[in-house]
Amino acid sequence: MATTTAVARFFAGRDFTVASNTAIAGLRIEATDGPFTTGSGDLLRGPTLSLVMGMALRGPL
Repeated sequence: MATTTAVARFFAGRDFTVASNTAIAGLRIEATDGPFTTGSGDLLRGPTLSLVMGMALRGPL
């Protein structure tokens, strides 16, 4: 969980190779299985890995 949370924080903090920070603008993101939270606005909740995939602009596996 610690690694997935670190990746989520990385994606939430910047637009690096994908526009992950831009993709979550205006949203409050909360992990249901770990400590990750970020942003403000409309609530989006889910497992950390699913949130990471969404921020990476990837569909479900």
